[in-house]
Amino acid sequence: MKLKELLGQSWWERLKPFVESPEFTVIEKFVFSEYQKFKCFPPADQVFTAFNLCHYDSIRVVILGQDPYIHPNQAAGIAFGIPENQHVVPPSLENIRMEVEKDVYNGMLLHFDYTLRSWLSQGVFCQNVALTVRSGKSGSHMSIWQPFTVEWIKLLNQTPGKVWLLWGNDAKAFKSYINPKNHYILEAAHPAAESYRKNAGFFGCGHFSKVNQIIEGNNGESIRW
Repeated sequence: MKLKELLGQSWWERLKPFVESPEFTVIEKFVFSEYQKFKCFPPADQVFTAFNLCHYDSIRVVILGQDPYIHPNQAAGIAFGIPENQHVVPPSLENIRMEVEKDVYNGMLLHFDYTLRSWLSQGVFCQNVALTVRSGKSGSHMSIWQPFTVEWIKLLNQTPGKVWLLWGNDAKAFKSYINPKNHYILEAAHPAAESYRKNAGFFGCGHFSKVNQIIEGNNGESIRW
């Protein structure tokens, strides 16, 4: 499948100059080589799933994470989301569900979409700063994707009024590319941090209710988390 189809029309139109540049060729060659030599995630045809499902003009909220899950059958091209048929929930995603339940639903969340596709359909763009990773090696593709990530963040920065959720230091490193005068920026620890140390800074961040307060304050339709 061609990159145009993988990205979808709305993103292809805007990213075309970059993906046809020598800079992206370097990324492409590196990633292709990694997938040839090692087991990498997500599956190659799912690397750009979030772009395909969340059209540029529909994006209201950006959730910025680190890199894909490093274990088999978990990464699906949507930051923090897992495949529909996957029943083993990674700690990051379970911590997100717990925060949503406490923050938005008073501990009474009856259904949670672990694929996060329902979030994308409402204009919540869930993306990692690195789109791929080598099996078992967190951060292994982090630096190679940086120019691409800077490019799409700059593109979204052009249209004001978005709410950006930066989770973890790798996500916060891209804060300088977002204009705080035109956008809302919320920061917290990476959800996974709560699994390693108490009071890490994700639980209690209240990002999900804050997003809806911002959206409703601008006469928008709130997100059904």
